Amino acid sequence: MGYNSEEEKKLAESIAQKTEAARELFGDKKVQKTLMESLEKILPAVNQLHEKSKYEPLTAEELELLNSIQPALELLKQTMDDAQLLLGNSLLVAANAQFFHYKKLAEEGNEDARKAYERLLPGFKKAMGPSIDGPLGLN
Repeated sequence: MGYNSEEEKKLAESIAQKTEAARELFGDKKVQKTLMESLEKILPAVNQLHEKSKYEPLTAEELELLNSIQPALELLKQTMDDAQLLLGNSLLVAANAQFFHYKKLAEEGNEDARKAYERLLPGFKKAMGPSIDGPLGLN
């Protein structure tokens, strides 16, 4: 793939590496199981403390418990947010590739690809703006 600059190349490589790391992390059933078990242990206590805090002040011990798990929960949230962004980027790249593949096939005369391209074109124009390729042959 051609890049306009070394910086663009490094960014693309970084995204690819992070996407692969997210896939590996969340594709590992053992990691998923451990993560879910940890959340199942933590969430009831957090929810109970949250409910209690609505009606009465928390004790020093309860506040310490919340403070002790806060960094882990923040890290988990950031990891999940990063994974969501990276996987979303992968889906966007795949959707773009599919769209332009249909366009190419349609320009070569494939009628099914032309129908798929025309069906996808309004959504791509909406998402990408008016600069996206228009009807076939009008580029």
